[in-house]
Amino acid sequence: MTEEKINAGLVSSQGGFQDKSEKIEVAGTTVQESDSYVVDAEACKDAVQKIKEVASEQILEVMPGLLTILDFNGIINVGKIKIGRLVMNRWPKQKSVNSMALSIMADGIQVMLLVIPGTVAVMMGYDVEDFDGNPIPEEQLVQTVIIVDGQTRYMAIRKIMNEHPDKAPTNVLAYFPTNWINLTKMLQTINLKVFTWKNSDFICGLERAGNISDETARALSFVRQLERQGYNFTAACEWMTLVKGIIRKPSLVKAMNATDSKLCYDNSEYGIKIHETAKSKFTDNNEKALKNKTVPEFIIDKWNNACNELNKKEATSYIIAYLNGLADKDVAEIVSPSGYKRGNGKPKADFIKTQLEDSFQRFNKANPFATFKDNTEQGE
Repeated sequence: MTEEKINAGLVSSQGGFQDKSEKIEVAGTTVQESDSYVVDAEACKDAVQKIKEVASEQILEVMPGLLTILDFNGIINVGKIKIGRLVMNRWPKQKSVNSMALSIMADGIQVMLLVIPGTVAVMMGYDVEDFDGNPIPEEQLVQTVIIVDGQTRYMAIRKIMNEHPDKAPTNVLAYFPTNWINLTKMLQTINLKVFTWKNSDFICGLERAGNISDETARALSFVRQLERQGYNFTAACEWMTLVKGIIRKPSLVKAMNATDSKLCYDNSEYGIKIHETAKSKFTDNNEKALKNKTVPEFIIDKWNNACNELNKKEATSYIIAYLNGLADKDVAEIVSPSGYKRGNGKPKADFIKTQLEDSFQRFNKANPFATFKDNTEQGE
């Protein structure tokens, strides 16, 4: 294929992205792509030019004005350009990094990384950091590239360079976008259309879209923080929503593509407050009992039952009082049931539920619902 045909195809592709809207199918839902995601392409190109000036020897112009490729090996070795990531992106699991490292050592690296200048990421409202988790000073952004797609590959490459330098790949390449659009939309285009996002990634994308209320943003951020702390996604969602099960993708996808999303979680205020109390009782290593769905689903059942007699705020005070009243021996038994033995045929969750129920019945007997009527301050 001639260079002229390639260039013409890319120009046509850019025009198609920027000048019109199109319908796409995502998770069984038809959504409308908007042309409002187009950004100041000239500012983005200026930022790329500044990167070129700093690392001219590591830059290859394959198709001037359309495709710029970076020699990432050179960038890493020379050290003039800093490499960063988006704070909102989840950190790849070590297992994934290890697996990727083995694949790269065996077969080389097959796919280029996608990067943008650090100044562009910040201009679009994203926080950035280096791959050690440190903030990147503002004055260094002009000589920083942010990996948008390929952070697992890059972390695997770093691992190989540190542990097996003789097996490190020599052909690590990266490229700048051929079509400058808003970073939120870019992430959706890269990940959403190929169905590689996990549930929590949709939450990240929605947070960055900026079209949800502050209260909803805080609720979703809470879920993401719990997941980062080792909670499984189901438990993290349940603590926030006080509803069993995960937050479903279709609602997040719909909200991401709405101009003014009405997405809300009515119980988030109560769920977050209840979890705060639970965490104060299940401290240190005992917190592991809160990280799967057994405890939150028990709490959800009892909270909903209390809501039959009390309003939500009163029911929340009721549950908080129960948690605050747990004795140390109750907590210890919930975390590690003494009657449980691995392989005896009865799931550990059953023992935990029994202990929770026993402690709750003692509390309920001494604290009737009437005690919490119009007394929302108790236990808070």
